[in-house]
Amino acid sequence: SRDVVVASIQVDLDDDVLARFRDDLLHRIYETGSRGVILDVSSLETLDSEEFAALRGIIRELRNVHYIKQIVVGIDGANAAAWARAKRIFGQLPEKPILLWNDGSSCIRRFRDSSSLS
Repeated sequence: SRDVVVASIQVDLDDDVLARFRDDLLHRIYETGSRGVILDVSSLETLDSEEFAALRGIIRELRNVHYIKQIVVGIDGANAAAWARAKRIFGQLPEKPILLWNDGSSCIRRFRDSSSLS
Protein backbone atom coordinates (compact mmCIF):
# COMPACT_ATOMS: atom_id res chain seq x y z
CA SER A 1 0.00 0.00 0.00
CA ARG A 2 1.14 3.53 -0.70
CA ASP A 3 0.18 4.54 2.83
CA VAL A 4 2.62 2.18 4.60
CA VAL A 5 6.33 1.57 4.12
CA VAL A 6 7.62 -1.80 5.28
CA ALA A 7 11.32 -1.83 6.14
CA SER A 8 13.17 -4.89 7.35
CA ILE A 9 16.69 -5.13 8.71
CA GLN A 10 18.06 -8.55 7.75
CA VAL A 11 21.73 -8.09 8.69
CA ASP A 12 23.73 -6.76 11.61
CA LEU A 13 23.99 -2.99 11.58
CA ASP A 14 27.34 -1.44 10.83
CA ASP A 15 27.78 2.21 9.85
CA ASP A 16 27.55 1.60 6.08
CA VAL A 17 24.49 -0.66 6.32
CA LEU A 18 22.80 1.77 8.70
CA ALA A 19 23.41 4.74 6.41
CA ARG A 20 22.01 2.91 3.37
CA PHE A 21 19.03 1.58 5.32
CA ARG A 22 18.21 4.99 6.79
CA ASP A 23 18.58 6.73 3.42
CA ASP A 24 16.47 4.11 1.61
CA LEU A 25 13.79 4.21 4.29
CA LEU A 26 13.53 7.99 4.27
CA HIS A 27 13.58 8.10 0.47
CA ARG A 28 10.64 5.66 0.30
CA ILE A 29 8.71 7.58 2.95
CA TYR A 30 9.21 10.94 1.22
CA GLU A 31 8.65 9.49 -2.25
CA THR A 32 5.35 7.83 -1.33
CA GLY A 33 4.11 10.23 1.33
CA SER A 34 3.50 7.22 3.56
CA ARG A 35 1.68 7.84 6.80
CA GLY A 36 2.75 4.56 8.39
CA VAL A 37 5.96 2.59 8.85
CA ILE A 38 6.43 -1.04 9.76
CA LEU A 39 10.00 -1.49 10.97
CA ASP A 40 11.02 -5.12 11.29
CA VAL A 41 14.19 -5.60 13.33
CA SER A 42 13.30 -9.17 14.28
CA SER A 43 16.16 -10.63 12.21
CA LEU A 44 18.74 -9.11 14.53
CA GLU A 45 19.93 -11.96 16.72
CA THR A 46 20.31 -9.74 19.75
CA LEU A 47 19.53 -6.16 20.54
CA ASP A 48 22.70 -4.90 22.11
CA SER A 49 24.02 -1.40 22.77
CA GLU A 50 25.54 -1.06 19.28
CA GLU A 51 22.30 -1.93 17.56
CA PHE A 52 20.34 0.45 19.77
CA ALA A 53 22.82 3.21 18.95
CA ALA A 54 22.26 2.53 15.26
CA LEU A 55 18.48 2.53 15.69
CA ARG A 56 18.63 5.87 17.53
CA GLY A 57 19.86 7.49 14.30
CA ILE A 58 16.86 6.15 12.41
CA ILE A 59 14.53 7.32 15.18
CA ARG A 60 16.04 10.83 15.09
CA GLU A 61 15.29 11.00 11.36
CA LEU A 62 11.75 9.61 11.71
CA ARG A 63 10.94 12.27 14.32
CA ASN A 64 11.38 14.86 11.56
CA VAL A 65 8.74 13.28 9.29
CA HIS A 66 5.68 14.97 10.73
CA TYR A 67 3.04 13.33 8.56
CA ILE A 68 3.75 9.78 9.80
CA LYS A 69 0.80 8.74 11.96
CA GLN A 70 1.82 5.22 13.06
CA ILE A 71 4.98 3.17 13.42
CA VAL A 72 4.95 -0.54 14.21
CA VAL A 73 8.20 -2.20 15.29
CA GLY A 74 8.72 -5.97 15.32
CA ILE A 75 11.47 -7.15 17.68
CA ASP A 76 13.02 -10.55 18.40
CA GLY A 77 16.16 -11.50 20.27
CA ALA A 78 15.50 -9.20 23.20
CA ASN A 79 15.82 -10.01 26.85
CA ALA A 80 13.81 -8.06 29.42
CA ALA A 81 16.45 -5.31 29.68
CA ALA A 82 16.67 -4.91 25.90
CA TRP A 83 12.86 -4.80 25.67
CA ALA A 84 12.73 -2.03 28.27
CA ARG A 85 15.45 -0.13 26.37
CA ALA A 86 13.51 -0.56 23.09
CA LYS A 87 10.36 0.82 24.71
CA ARG A 88 12.29 3.81 26.02
CA ILE A 89 14.11 4.53 22.74
CA PHE A 90 11.15 4.05 20.41
CA GLY A 91 8.94 5.88 22.91
CA GLN A 92 10.77 9.08 21.89
CA LEU A 93 8.78 9.13 18.68
CA PRO A 94 5.81 11.53 18.77
CA GLU A 95 3.38 8.96 17.33
CA LYS A 96 4.03 6.44 20.16
CA PRO A 97 4.81 3.33 18.12
CA ILE A 98 3.38 -0.13 18.63
CA LEU A 99 6.16 -2.51 19.68
CA LEU A 100 5.74 -6.24 19.10
CA TRP A 101 8.14 -8.48 21.02
CA ASN A 102 7.71 -11.44 18.71
CA ASP A 103 9.54 -13.92 20.94
CA GLY A 104 8.41 -12.35 24.22
CA SER A 105 6.40 -14.39 26.69
CA SER A 106 3.06 -12.63 26.06
CA CYS A 107 3.30 -13.06 22.24
CA ILE A 108 4.26 -16.71 22.63
CA ARG A 109 1.36 -17.24 25.06
CA ARG A 110 -1.09 -15.55 22.66
CA PHE A 111 0.17 -17.70 19.77
CA ARG A 112 -0.30 -20.86 21.84
CA ASP A 113 -3.77 -19.73 22.93
CA SER A 114 -4.82 -18.94 19.37
CA SER A 115 -3.45 -22.17 17.95
CA SER A 116 -5.39 -24.19 20.51
CA LEU A 117 -8.61 -22.65 19.15
CA SER A 118 -8.26 -24.29 15.74
